[in-house]
Amino acid sequence: MSRPPLLKSLGRFALVGGGATFIHLLCALLFNEGLLLSPFIANLLAFCCAVLFSYTGHYHWTFLSNGRHAVQLPKFLLLAVMGLLLNQLLVFGLNGYLGLPYRLVLLVIVLVMPLLSFVLSRRLVFV
Repeated sequence: MSRPPLLKSLGRFALVGGGATFIHLLCALLFNEGLLLSPFIANLLAFCCAVLFSYTGHYHWTFLSNGRHAVQLPKFLLLAVMGLLLNQLLVFGLNGYLGLPYRLVLLVIVLVMPLLSFVLSRRLVFV
């Protein structure tokens, strides 16, 4: 199975990412309000659900991978955690250190992080 063209992959990446965002939100609310877990635990579990959905979608649809899960899943999980840490670092540096408005920082994150994640996923994870 060959890779889809770049623009097709990018569109699929956006759709899977949107689905993962929706799953994160839905699960966070369910875990917190339905199961009465703390917001911290609810968010962590919801993040895990969203990451698993994201991996599955990207593996089977975005990148049409036929690689081994034992190799690609750990790389994807590392990329997800590194993305989370980079998000936090951007908030700390741009807002906390440089004093940029939080909304501007969020705009930077929303524009930069998905593109960075796409490139790294395409080049390093789903090869």
